[in-house]
Amino acid sequence: MTSITMLPVVCGIERACSNFLNRFVVFLLDSEEVPIETVVHSPTKGIYAPTADYAHAIEVREPSRFLFVAGTMGLDPEGVAGKSLDEQLDLVWSNIRVILAAANMTVDNIVRATSYLTDASHADINGAARVAALGGRVIPTTAIVVETVGSDWLVEVEVIAAE
Repeated sequence: MTSITMLPVVCGIERACSNFLNRFVVFLLDSEEVPIETVVHSPTKGIYAPTADYAHAIEVREPSRFLFVAGTMGLDPEGVAGKSLDEQLDLVWSNIRVILAAANMTVDNIVRATSYLTDASHADINGAARVAALGGRVIPTTAIVVETVGSDWLVEVEVIAAE
């Protein structure tokens, strides 16, 4: 189910704004889902080579929309954190799939990921979980070691998706 939130519009000509927004909403609802075209750019001359689990850059050709997903934690539907890093990563990617589905997208639409880890030693496990969640597809990604808001949160992942 698609839901559209209308935000207050500051406009001198309210009727023109309303007409524009109504046409835009109709366009969004009538648009056919077309797979995105992406091109990975990972040069190796003049720069360090990327590892097998990420790309230096990804070009999204003629996207029709973007989805910016907030940092998503490894919490179950009741808000309880998984007991291990592996369990939290399973929950993170499950939660991301749910969020993407709400926007009629899948993990195939993800073009960027940022992971926030509580310990640098989690990087390899996090990278393997991401690559598995993306079906082996590599994207630009960054991992940052941080202190999370919840003391039992071990990882948080935010993604950008495009269509």
